[in-house]
Amino acid sequence: MICSNYGVIVQANKMICYNYGVVVRENKMICCNYGVVVRANKKICCNYGVVVRANKMICCNYGVVVKANKKICCNYGVIVRANTFFSKYYFHKIKQTNMDIIPWKFTDDQFEIETRDSVKKAVILSTFHDNNLRLIAIQFPLLLPLYTRYHPLHLALLAGYQTLSSSGSVQQGDRETVTQSLIDAKALLSENWIPAILPIYKKTSARYLALFPNGLKPFNSGGIDSRIAAYNVLSMNMGTDTALAKIKAVVDTTYTSLLLARSNQNDAKNTTSSNSVLLEGLRFAAMKMQYRNLGNIMDNFCDNIVTMCSLLFDLATLRESNQVVFAGTILRLGSKNILSHTFLATDQFAIKIIGTGTYKFYLSATATGTESTAVDVLANIKKTITLSQFGVTDFPNHRFLNLVSTSTEAGSYRLQLF
Repeated sequence: MICSNYGVIVQANKMICYNYGVVVRENKMICCNYGVVVRANKKICCNYGVVVRANKMICCNYGVVVKANKKICCNYGVIVRANTFFSKYYFHKIKQTNMDIIPWKFTDDQFEIETRDSVKKAVILSTFHDNNLRLIAIQFPLLLPLYTRYHPLHLALLAGYQTLSSSGSVQQGDRETVTQSLIDAKALLSENWIPAILPIYKKTSARYLALFPNGLKPFNSGGIDSRIAAYNVLSMNMGTDTALAKIKAVVDTTYTSLLLARSNQNDAKNTTSSNSVLLEGLRFAAMKMQYRNLGNIMDNFCDNIVTMCSLLFDLATLRESNQVVFAGTILRLGSKNILSHTFLATDQFAIKIIGTGTYKFYLSATATGTESTAVDVLANIKKTITLSQFGVTDFPNHRFLNLVSTSTEAGSYRLQLF
């Protein structure tokens, strides 16, 4: 713990209060102020004769109380947050160890922060910014250099996202291949190999028990690798037994096939992981450049900054929550905007409407529009819809998912975004 007073730093093993040249050491927490010593069981802050008791750490400065989650040092209106002890006096930093200044919210890159857990969100923000930057640069040539430097980053992010999606699909396919291969191998074991072994060696014979010392448990339980290994163990248990030579050959082929499927799956996992690391770098670069572009736009269009930001940045997506389920009701022969969201062509959502008749979905540029291709949904039947079905190409400007009822009865819906 460190106490600073009139340029003097005092470091102590116990709590110390330094006031007008007088050092007071106590076993309990102490606050000293203009010669007054106050002892308390809880954290106390004294400032110009005012004692404040709080459950959390408090910093008082000239009558202002500041509550914080981390250790704070206040001095003459300056608040500093630190990971370690330090002192600050009259705006001069006296650094004891590493110090971390409280970040200013305007220096936080919201584009990067808000997309750390969602590359898809980064792609949506990037698509909007890249497309609108290109279009508005026609009217404002000052924006052309911003587009020129941003566009390659957008293309790289888009390509990386598509590559990751593709490798993820391959991984899913390989996972299903391994699972199906194990099912097929188990079927061969129970339907072909065991029936062929039993006429040669009875189930109670020593030889049969040597072939399956743990019964069929190794083939039915455990991880994927252990179940695959069970077929190799069976082959080794058969050894050079000529009576089982034909069956052993099939077991060996099956085991080799399982190993190959498993190897392909692991390669796909490694590829996906590698692509994911690469994509994170692409996401960071694109979002950082958007932030830099924002600074440039603020400088050059300061008188119209609100309008320009809404035109060049997808603020709705940047601010929106992670809500994925939307439920509600729709009146007979009515229409309703279900949600507003920036989609990609490959995005999907599931919808089920309880009611009667047929309902139509539209993806529009307005909350009441019906200019896209209509996608019909029958009542009481769950349906999955891909956004490309709406026939829209300008997704950044078609954000409103609208529902129109042709039913003569009211209905209720539940929609889930994937």
